[in-house]
Amino acid sequence: MNVNRGRFMAEEVERDRRESDLFWMRFGVASLWLLTGILVLHPFYREVGRAYLALLGIPDLVMYVLCAFEVGLGVWILARGVSFRLAWLQTVTVVGFTVVLVASDPMIWVHPFGVLSKNVPFLALVWSAWMLESGGDLSKMRWVLLGGIAFIWL
Repeated sequence: MNVNRGRFMAEEVERDRRESDLFWMRFGVASLWLLTGILVLHPFYREVGRAYLALLGIPDLVMYVLCAFEVGLGVWILARGVSFRLAWLQTVTVVGFTVVLVASDPMIWVHPFGVLSKNVPFLALVWSAWMLESGGDLSKMRWVLLGGIAFIWL
C-alpha cells in the first residue's frame, strides 16, 4: 500500500513540475513576442526599425503590422500554448526577420549585443516548449535547450 502511495506522489510531483516548466516556457516565449511587439511604441525602436526598412525600400506600415502580429502571437501563446504549427510559424517568422535584417546589414549577424544570434536559443526555447506541451521526451528537450544556449558560445 505504501509503495503505491509513494509512486502516486512521485507521479503527482512530476506532473506539477512539468506544468510549472510549461508555464514558464510559455511565459518566456510569449513575453519575447509581446515585448518586441509593444516596443514599437518607443521612439528609438521605431527609428531603428525605419532605418532597416528604408534600406530595403519597405514602408513603415509593415513595421506596425508586424508588431501587431507579434503581440497577437504572444497573447495566443499565453492563452493556448505552443502547437506544432505554431512552433513552425514562429520559426518561419524568426528566420524571415533574420533574413531581412541580414540582407539590409550583413554585419548585424555578429553584433556584440546578439541582435540576431539570440534567435537560435529563442527557437530552441520555442521547440522545447512544444516538446513539453506535446508530452515529448524530456531528455531530448534538454538537449535542444542546451544546444540553443551553446550556440551563442560558438
